[in-house]
Amino acid sequence: LKAATDAAADILADRRVFVLDEASWQAFDHALDRPAADVPGLRELLTTPTVLDHPEPGQAGR
Repeated sequence: LKAATDAAADILADRRVFVLDEASWQAFDHALDRPAADVPGLRELLTTPTVLDHPEPGQAGR
């Protein structure tokens, strides 16, 4: 996990700071102030068990 986190930090290092002109900043700030939108299917996607939640028979405890 640490190696993956470090690799991601290295890849994204140049994307931690971004510069916007005044008009772009206003648009960005406005987007942040909007209420969250309900994305169809997202709630179901995030609450439905995946294949990772159910080990194959004989694989439990590994």
